[in-house]
Amino acid sequence: MPRRRNAKGERDHRSNNHKEYYDEDENDESIEHMSTCSSFTSKSDEDCGASGGETENAQLEIENSLIDAIEELYDKRTKSRALEAINKIISKHVIPEFVMKRQETLASHAEKFIKRGQPKEIQLSANLLSLLFIQLGTEGARLYLELKPTLLSRLRDTSLNPSCRASCISTLGLLTFVVADSPDTIEVMESLEDYFYFTDSKLDCVTTASLSSWSLLLSALQTPRRDTLIYEVIPKLKKSLTHNNVDVRIAAGETIALVCEVLNSDTEDIYTFDDVCTMLEALVADSSKRHAKKDRAQQRSAIRDVLHYIKDGQGIEEIVKFGQESLDIDCWSRRVQYNYVRTILGSGTNAHLQNNEFLREVFELGKVLPPDFKIEKGSRSERNYYNNLASKARTKVRSVQRDKRGDYF
Repeated sequence: MPRRRNAKGERDHRSNNHKEYYDEDENDESIEHMSTCSSFTSKSDEDCGASGGETENAQLEIENSLIDAIEELYDKRTKSRALEAINKIISKHVIPEFVMKRQETLASHAEKFIKRGQPKEIQLSANLLSLLFIQLGTEGARLYLELKPTLLSRLRDTSLNPSCRASCISTLGLLTFVVADSPDTIEVMESLEDYFYFTDSKLDCVTTASLSSWSLLLSALQTPRRDTLIYEVIPKLKKSLTHNNVDVRIAAGETIALVCEVLNSDTEDIYTFDDVCTMLEALVADSSKRHAKKDRAQQRSAIRDVLHYIKDGQGIEEIVKFGQESLDIDCWSRRVQYNYVRTILGSGTNAHLQNNEFLREVFELGKVLPPDFKIEKGSRSERNYYNNLASKARTKVRSVQRDKRGDYF
């Protein structure tokens, strides 16, 4: 069979290594709590060690696949497939050195497609920027200053497809979270507040993305202006709780839980939200036929956690296992951060938790473990002893919170 020819009629001698990533099943596997590290389907993934560092041959194969896919970005006929391939590779493999060398090229292509691309290209490019910054960490500060105006401009463009605007919002939130200081963070948060409520159902995804991004930025914001910013936005969050879309209502409820957690951490006084609790109780008990049964069940499950935290001081307890390690999600700020990152990385989340230095710093996981490192679990009695101590400490803290709330009510 003759080789295909390029636009100039010349034979194309480029490698097709990256095509194995195009043909993979595009359905990302859900990251299950209390699960071990997900298994990947590509050949290079099978060689992945506990350090996230692949074998030398596998590393070379990954890099060659990325180089081939980057070359395809210059061809109008293949750029969408190339973006998909690049996103898939970067989401599953921690390769900061390789990405660092090509950050300008990747960011330049992504920005160009966000400005003038088709809807699918805009969404893929926005996701590429998020993946790029998760790899770069704080090293992406200079790129952020160049990309921020473009993302702000596109999310404000009312003629742009709503899904594309939502993608730009999610990407701007992630980039700001990774590298921005307090003034830039506050500027972005105030911009997002304008999109907390729309009556047009076509813009529901824009509202949901704005609430999620605002929550992510609040979870890491450290500034005296934080409380003032929160009090100004609470009325808008209450309005979002009444929205017709279930995703918007859930996002608003979880944002309010984070707001409550932040306010309570700034002072010994307990801030109560009587009217908010009433609204949350109504959502938990919602049996209206105008909402689908599946939506009501989803809403009831999510809002119940929010209500129990705000009204009773009942915290959240989730454990995510990856490899030999585990991540404890015991507060709303950490849950917001983990869910946001998981949405971007998909089935590559566990690999990044194991080997991505930036994410390990965010979630306080410590240094990356060596490939041959083995964690000593200790005897069953020792594990039970320390688990009991931790349980008693949590119970004591929550009892104090409940007492304060009980006195108030």
